[in-house]
Amino acid sequence: MRKTSYHRESLSKILSVLSARFITSVGGGIGMESGSKKYLSNHKGIMIHVTLEELKRYHSLTPEQKRIIRAVVKALIHNPQLLDESGYLYKLLASKAVSPYVCPLCLMPFSSSVSLKQHIRYTEHSKVCPVCGKEFRNTDSTLDHVCKKHNICVS
Repeated sequence: MRKTSYHRESLSKILSVLSARFITSVGGGIGMESGSKKYLSNHKGIMIHVTLEELKRYHSLTPEQKRIIRAVVKALIHNPQLLDESGYLYKLLASKAVSPYVCPLCLMPFSSSVSLKQHIRYTEHSKVCPVCGKEFRNTDSTLDHVCKKHNICVS
């Protein structure tokens, strides 16, 4: 496999993880079509092959979320040596950096809900609410308060 195609595949993987993690709702969008693929383009010569679903997801993002994705892509284009570590970067993004599983008490990210639940069950946290500063007797009371009063729950 040539190095450029390896970099292109790595960039495509990283972009799909980033866009999948920032989805709020799937909306419609337009793009150039090629068979079953569509293209995302900034009309300046860079085109990325994406599926129709990925294109819809991208178009449903907020401007701030799109700005973050563009910043990551720009950093990877300016520093292609970062792609040499793309396996690590992909794993980091997929598991921790943009994780949907975050402890509501200490904000530590986890790669799975099981890991998060074990962390909550076995880790001694602060007995002070991180949102309003109210003190409690134990971690369970703090977690219950954060869920009921601030709507930050672990399912």
